[in-house]
Amino acid sequence: MYDGSSWVSPPSGWSVNSSTLLVTIQTTDTTLIAGGASVTKQMRLHVTRSSAGTAASDLTFNLALTNPCPTATLNMSSFSTTTVTLVVGSTATKTFSEMPDSTGNLSLCGSRTYSVLDGSNAAVSWASISGPVSGTYTITFAPATDNLYTSSPYTLKLHAVLATFTSQTADSSNFSVNVNRYVCGAGTTYTASGSISAQTYIVGNTALTINPPTFTTTPYTCSETVTYAIVKQDNSAAPSFATINSSTGVVSISSTDTSLAANYSLRIRVSRSSASTAVSDVDFTLTLTNPCTATTLDATGISITGFTILVGSSTTKTFSEITDAKGTLYSNQALCGTRTYSVVKDSDNSVITWATITGPSSGTYTITFNPLTDNLYSGSPYTLKVKAVLASYTSITTYSSTF
Repeated sequence: MYDGSSWVSPPSGWSVNSSTLLVTIQTTDTTLIAGGASVTKQMRLHVTRSSAGTAASDLTFNLALTNPCPTATLNMSSFSTTTVTLVVGSTATKTFSEMPDSTGNLSLCGSRTYSVLDGSNAAVSWASISGPVSGTYTITFAPATDNLYTSSPYTLKLHAVLATFTSQTADSSNFSVNVNRYVCGAGTTYTASGSISAQTYIVGNTALTINPPTFTTTPYTCSETVTYAIVKQDNSAAPSFATINSSTGVVSISSTDTSLAANYSLRIRVSRSSASTAVSDVDFTLTLTNPCTATTLDATGISITGFTILVGSSTTKTFSEITDAKGTLYSNQALCGTRTYSVVKDSDNSVITWATITGPSSGTYTITFNPLTDNLYSGSPYTLKVKAVLASYTSITTYSSTF
C-alpha cells in the first residue's frame, strides 16, 4: 500500500490468497482515514515468480477507503420514555443501553456521551448519568433544591453524541419527570428564623399588631396545615386582651382596662398537622402601661359667671363633663374613669357645704347653691371655683376659673 511517500505493508486484516490472487480488504480502524469521510490509497500487488532471473510483474490499483462515522446516525428508539415521579429530597433512576448507530457496529464509531436536557436544551443539574455497567447506563434524578417542585412536571430528553464525531447527535423522545413537594414527617423540623422583640402596649390605644417571625421547614418545605395559638409561657390561657389569627399567627393586643397594666410573658404556640413533627414555639414579653397615671384634666370648659343670692334661697348653675388629655388622645374619655366635682373657696380650697353637685344627666352636672345659714352673708362676697378630681387617680386634680 502506498502511503503517499513510500510503499508500506497493509494493515492487519488485509490479505492475499497467493494461489488465486484474491485480495481481501477489511478494517475497523477509522484512523486510516484521518480528517475526512474517505481517502484514496494506491495499492500494488507484488508478484514473485519461481523462475529465477525472470522479471517480476506487479499490479497497481487505487482503493477508496470510506469512513461511515462522520455521517452515522444515532438511533434513540430503544430509550424508554416512561414517566418518573419522585419528591424533593429523594432519588429515582432510569436505565438505558448503549444507543446504536447506522453502521450496525457499536464500537466502530467510538464511544458515546450522554446527558439529560430540558426543553431549552440546557443540561439538567439534578440528573446525572453513570455507567456503563455491563452495557447499562443509569440516570439518577436527585432534586435536592426545595423549590424544584414548583415547576413540575419537567419535560426532558436524553441527548447522545458520538464522542469522536461530535456533530453526530440525537435526542430521544421527550419524557416527563414529576417532582412533588417534600412530604412532612418525623424528620421534619419547623423553626422560627427570628424572634419577637419586647412589646409595649398603652392601654386604650389602637390595637397593637405583632407579626410572628418567619418559620423555616427543614430539610425542605412541605405541605401541611399549621395553626397558631397564643398562651402564657407556662402554657396557661392568655389574657383576653391578647388574640391571634390561628391561620397566620398574627397577634392583636387591645384593651381599655387600665387595671390590666402589668408585664406579661406570652408564647405563640405552633401546631402542625403532620403527627410527630417538631413544634417550634416563639416566646416574647409584653408590657401594658397605664396612660392615666400621667394624664391631666382640662377644666376650661367650666365657665360660671358671678351671681348674687339671698340667704334662704337657691340657684343653680350647670357645666359639662371635663376631659382628660389621655382620653382625648385615645378618643375615649371613659378610659381613665369618672371625675368627682366639688365647689371650693379659692383662698384655701375648702369645700363649700352649701353648694351641692348632682349629675351627670345627659352629660350635664348641676350645682345647687343654697345658703341656709343666716350668717353666711357676713363672708360675702365669696370667690369660688370648681375642683375636679380623677376618682381612681386622686392626685390628678384641676380647678375651673373663679367666679
